[in-house]
Amino acid sequence: MRDMFALSCAVDAPADLGPQLLRMAALQDGAVEVNGWLLAGGAAAIVIVFIAYQAIQNAKAARAREEVIEQGPAVMDESRFWELVHDAKRASKGDMFLRPAELTNILRALEPLDVAMFHERYTEVIERANKPSLRAVADAFIKNCTDSNFVAFRDWLISEGVEKFNSVNGDPSSLPAPVGKEVVTLEAFGYVAPKVYKSKAGKPISRAIEDQIAAAGG
Repeated sequence: MRDMFALSCAVDAPADLGPQLLRMAALQDGAVEVNGWLLAGGAAAIVIVFIAYQAIQNAKAARAREEVIEQGPAVMDESRFWELVHDAKRASKGDMFLRPAELTNILRALEPLDVAMFHERYTEVIERANKPSLRAVADAFIKNCTDSNFVAFRDWLISEGVEKFNSVNGDPSSLPAPVGKEVVTLEAFGYVAPKVYKSKAGKPISRAIEDQIAAAGG
């Protein structure tokens, strides 16, 4: 009986139902194909945008590298540099040999890039005092003064602060003669920034220029 009903329905069905079903199937296939093309096109657009973004970033980094190399690494403002040096001297409470430890504590509170900028300024300042007239004074203060001794002498002079540094560097003869076995070298003061930078950044301070390039490139 059921078979007879199915046969009757098949006989009574409209003759154009088959073509309609085929058209509906074709439309669905077309919709799937269109959606596929849209998805593919969207993915391609995302890839193109990403590539363009990377190209822009790479170009900015390249320009930043050229500027840093051409102009030199950024240095800390000199007034800020001397402020930190004075803070270390003040915190040492008259004990010259505590100045490196106090400067270490101060620089540890800074960002690695700021530590690198402090070091760049330190390098500039110590080189400013690299002159024969001051070397002659160091020779008088330090028996058998070597080049390393002269660097350590200038480390000590920087640790004394901006007033004494400028005074002695401007007129080396103004430095009073040492009393007894007075120490006028402080090599450890010059090592503080490189040590702090390496502990914070995990790389030598000689590679700090990479941070400056990255910061300049955004």
